[in-house]
Amino acid sequence: MKKIISALLCLILIFALAAPLAPEAGAAPSGPSDALVEFIKSQEGFRSQVYYAGGYAYIGYGQMVNPSDWPNGITEAQATELLRETLMTIAGVVDRYSANWGTKLDQGKYDAVLSLSYNLGTRWLTQNGKLITALRAGTQLSPVQAADCFGVHCHAGGVNEHLIKRRLYEADMFSYGNYTGAHIGDYTWLVLNFNGGDADNDVAFFLKGKPYGTLPEAWKSGYYFAGWSTGSAILKPTDTASGKLTVTATWSTTPVTLPEPVPQEPETKKSRYPDVPDGAWYIDYVEALSDAGVISGYDSGDFGPADPVTFGQALKLVILAAGVPEQPSRGAHWADGYLAYAIEHKLFDGETGSLDAPASRLLIAHLAANALGLEPKEESPFSDCDDPLAAVLAETGVITGSAAADGSLEYRPGAEIMRCETAALIFRLREYVAG
Repeated sequence: MKKIISALLCLILIFALAAPLAPEAGAAPSGPSDALVEFIKSQEGFRSQVYYAGGYAYIGYGQMVNPSDWPNGITEAQATELLRETLMTIAGVVDRYSANWGTKLDQGKYDAVLSLSYNLGTRWLTQNGKLITALRAGTQLSPVQAADCFGVHCHAGGVNEHLIKRRLYEADMFSYGNYTGAHIGDYTWLVLNFNGGDADNDVAFFLKGKPYGTLPEAWKSGYYFAGWSTGSAILKPTDTASGKLTVTATWSTTPVTLPEPVPQEPETKKSRYPDVPDGAWYIDYVEALSDAGVISGYDSGDFGPADPVTFGQALKLVILAAGVPEQPSRGAHWADGYLAYAIEHKLFDGETGSLDAPASRLLIAHLAANALGLEPKEESPFSDCDDPLAAVLAETGVITGSAAADGSLEYRPGAEIMRCETAALIFRLREYVAG
């Protein structure tokens, strides 16, 4: 399906609000990420010369152009810049609609909406499909609901499996901030033959290996819907969604009692990071802070949950979580400003050490307790740590410790603090500050 972006943008801009989405804390940036640019390039493929489709001229990564502007073709660098310009134009439209709805999107959700708009044009923003209805209402979609909302936009001469895959990639961006399609194999779908009737959509998505739970409804004037036929049986809500199927609506002239929908099992929490196991104890903290833009993974896409956190990283995370504005560097190291702030406000005692050295669990407890202005507490809940600042931080719930072999609670104060542990501490610290 080719984009007719220029014509559609002219139409949509007439109706869009003038004010862009305000740059408030936690709001999505008004522009595409580099990861989205690379995703679209991978999906579109590069064409150095003008080509035609549907009566329109295109070049580069699928941008509609005036062919006279590119008589000698286009380089990959020029095509990338043209792609970014097109995405920024689309972003302006999305920003205006987001402001109208009062909807704030994190980067992954924002990029997913931009990607869909790049492929379809922006007309869908004015319509009443599943996704736009959810965005307008601010509905929190589960991953399978997101897959269903994106997946219905998969038509090019009928239901197109290449577009289904692209939509599932976008749903992964939306749900997990993941650009590699790590979870697209979790879903399957039904293609619906209405058999003379009608339904809201002709494709529906489900968790693979789980019961369908709720099947789509259909209707036909003068008839009663009698279920979806696989050719050998009528599909039931309790049947397992094991793979893609095409099913046909059946009709009756007399009333039919269909099986009741069945509750679906909760989806296992998954991460945008391939090295964060499904259901890991820290996954909610990592995902929430990633959504908020507080933490991120490595360039490889991994999070490195067991990697140590440096003193400089700990300073920045704790100081920002305590509600202090960002501190510009005051020297050669990026974290010098945070170190200067910590010294000025007496957030820790003793030698500073290297900003690039691993931070200990006790050091980060001291930073957090002092940043909050907590009074030391003599009675410690920890069997291996009688530090008064760790004790008062435990009382707030910002640190929790872990069970030792003898059943006591230990804090392991001298151990290097890992990235997963830091995510949990920073999440709780932000929650404490927020009240």
